[in-house]
Amino acid sequence: MSKLIICEKPSVAKTIATVVGATTKKDGYIEGNGYKVSWCVGHLLGLAAADQYNESYKKWAVSTLPIIPTDFIHVPNGKETAKQLKTVVSLIKDSGTSEIINAADAGREGELIFRLVYNYSKSNKPVKRLWISSMEKESIVNGLKSMKPQEEYENLYQSAIAREQADWLIGINATRLISCNYGNGNVLNVGRVVSPTLNMIVSRDLAIKNFVKEPFFDVELLCDNNFKAKYGRIDDKAKAEEIVNIVNRTNKATVANVESKAKSTKPPELYDLTTLQREFNRLFGFTAQETLNIVQNLYEEKILTYPRTDSKYITTDMQASTADLASKLVAKLPFLSNQKLDISNIKNVVNDKKVTDHHAIIPTQTALNADFSKLKDEQAKILTLVSVRLLKAISNNMKYKETVITLNVADVKQPFKAQGKIVLEEGFNFIEKCYRNSLKSAKFAEKEEVAELPILPIGTELSAVPTLINSFTSPPKPYTEDTLLANMEKANADDTKIQLGTPATRAGIIEKLIKQGFVVRSKKQLVATEVGVNLIKMLPNSLKSPQLTAEWEQQLTEINAGKLDYAEFMKDISEFTKEFVYENKQPKAEYKVLIPRKASANSKCIGNCPRCGSDVMNWEKTYSCGNKECGFVLFKSNGLFDERQIKFTEQVAKDLLSHKKSWITGQLSKKTGKKYDAYITLLDEKDEEGNYPKYPKFGTEFKK
Repeated sequence: MSKLIICEKPSVAKTIATVVGATTKKDGYIEGNGYKVSWCVGHLLGLAAADQYNESYKKWAVSTLPIIPTDFIHVPNGKETAKQLKTVVSLIKDSGTSEIINAADAGREGELIFRLVYNYSKSNKPVKRLWISSMEKESIVNGLKSMKPQEEYENLYQSAIAREQADWLIGINATRLISCNYGNGNVLNVGRVVSPTLNMIVSRDLAIKNFVKEPFFDVELLCDNNFKAKYGRIDDKAKAEEIVNIVNRTNKATVANVESKAKSTKPPELYDLTTLQREFNRLFGFTAQETLNIVQNLYEEKILTYPRTDSKYITTDMQASTADLASKLVAKLPFLSNQKLDISNIKNVVNDKKVTDHHAIIPTQTALNADFSKLKDEQAKILTLVSVRLLKAISNNMKYKETVITLNVADVKQPFKAQGKIVLEEGFNFIEKCYRNSLKSAKFAEKEEVAELPILPIGTELSAVPTLINSFTSPPKPYTEDTLLANMEKANADDTKIQLGTPATRAGIIEKLIKQGFVVRSKKQLVATEVGVNLIKMLPNSLKSPQLTAEWEQQLTEINAGKLDYAEFMKDISEFTKEFVYENKQPKAEYKVLIPRKASANSKCIGNCPRCGSDVMNWEKTYSCGNKECGFVLFKSNGLFDERQIKFTEQVAKDLLSHKKSWITGQLSKKTGKKYDAYITLLDEKDEEGNYPKYPKFGTEFKK
C-alpha cells in the first residue's frame, strides 16, 4: 500500500518526491519509500463548451440565450494533457493507493485543480491537504506533519468552483450576445474582470485625448542667501501680475512665523505579489506576467516563498527564523556587506491577523546558499529586490525635521511660504540609497530634494525680488502596468474594498486584453485600441463597472469563510445573467457600425462601391463596403444563388461591381430541373425619394 501525493506542477512534484524519499521515475509519477508522487500540468479539466450541453448552441445566435446549464460538465482540457490526466486518475483508483494527499498550490485555484481531477476519478478514498508556502525541505516536512482532512477545505473549493462557473456564465452569454449584435463576424470577449479593466484604460485614454490644458501662475520671491518662498497657485494672471507689482514697490518681505516639527517615515511593508509586480515594472520594465513567471520559478527552485499572496506580513512563528535570515542576507548583497545596519525591528513585519492563506514574499534559507551572480539576470534582480525590501522593512524609521517659514509682504493679503527639510537619521532610507547606487540602468522616481532653510528669527526683514511663474495643468498619464495594477487594487476612489481580480489573476487579465486586441503595449504604456474603445461604448454599465466584480469577490470570500452558500451565490449569478440577456437582446443601431467586419483569410479590395465609391472588401460571409456608414452588402449565401445551385465567387462579385452583370453557366431551373446559362444582374437603384434599398437585388438577363 502507498500514499499518493498529487502536485500542481512537475517541478513541485520532483521537490516533494525528494523530501519523502521517492526516487524511482515512472511514466507520469515518481515512486519510492511508500509514496507515489504525481502531478497535474495546471488545469487538466475545464468546463465544457456550450454546444456540449445542447447541439443547438453550436450556432451563435441571440435566440439561444441565455445559456444556463442545470449541471455543469467538466471535460479534459486537450490532447496535450490527456495522457497525464489518465495517469493521475489511474493512480487514484489503484487498489494499492491507501491515502491521497492534495499537494496542489495552497490557494483557491490550486484547490480547484486537484478537486476537479479527484471528482473526475469518482473516488471516495480519504484525502489530506498539504498546505505550504515554501518549497524548502523543512517547510515540506512540517507541512506533512500538520496535514488536515480535505473536508476542512470544502468552503475553499466551493468558492473556487463558484468563481469558475460564474465566470463561464457571464463570459459565454455576454460574449455571444455582444458578438452577435455588434461583432460583424468578430468575437468580442466580455468578462466580469476584463471588461472593467478595459474600461479603466479606455477612460484614461479618453481623459488624455479630451484634456485641455489650462494656465495657472505663481509668484516666487528670491530673498537673501538664495532663499526662495512661493505664494501658491493663482488661476488669474492679472492677479498674479498685481502681486508682482506690489512686491516690486518695496522689494521687502518680513518673517512672520517659523514652525519646525520633528517627523518620521515608517519603513515599507514586505512585498505581496502586486506590489512586487508594480515595482519591478517601474524599475526594470518587466510586465506583470513576466514578473510572476520569474517569482514562480524562484519559488519552485526553493529560493523565494509562495508568490501568489496578498499579504505583506509574516506570522509570529516565523519571527526568529526571519530575523536570522535577514542578518545573513546582508553578506549576500555587496553594496551592504560593509555597512553598519540596524535591522533589529523584526516586529515591524509580524502580524498574524494580516496573514490569511500565505505570508509575504521573502527569501528562503536556500537563498543564502544561492550565488546571486550565477542566477539569470532577471532572477538576480528579483531576489535582490525582495532581499532589500526585507532589510528595509525591519530597519528604523527615517527621521527628519521639517521647517515652514512664512513671509509677509506689505499690501499682499496672503503670505508667502518656504518649506525645508533636514534628515536627522536615514534609517531604512540608507539601505535604499545603497541599493540605488548599485544600479546602473534602473530608473527611480526621485523625489524633489527640499533645501535646508536658513535660521531666521521672527521679524527679520529680507530683500525680495519677485518672479512670475507661468505653468499649465498636466493631462493624466497613460497607464503603465505599475499604475494599472495599483488601480486594480483600488478600482473605486471612494471604496478601498473594490478590487479587480486577485494578485494571482491580474497579470493574466492584462495579457488577455492584449491578446484579444483590445489593448496594446506602447513601450511601458498600456493603450486601448479602436476596437477596445468601441467595445466599451456598447457595453452596458453593469459589465464595465468594477462594482459587480467587487461584489462577487466579496461573496466568494464569504463562501470561503462559510458565511454564504454556494447555491445561493449561483442562483444570484443566474438571475443576473438572465436579466443582462433580456435587457440587451435588442441591438442598438448606432453600435452596429463600430466594429469592422471580419475579413476572410484572402481578404482584399475587389472593387469600388457603386453607392459611395469606397473599397468593397471580400469578408468572411459577404462582399461589402468598407465604409461603416454605407449599407452596401452582397451576401455570399442568398436565396437566388442557393436555389440555382451556383457559387457567388469573387470574380462574379467583381463583374457585378464593374459591369452590373456576370455571365454564369450551369444555372439550375427550379421549374424544369434543367441547367442553363445567363447573366446575373445587380439591381440597386434609388427610389423616388432618393434612397437605396436596404439590400441590393439580383435579376436575370439572357443573351440576345
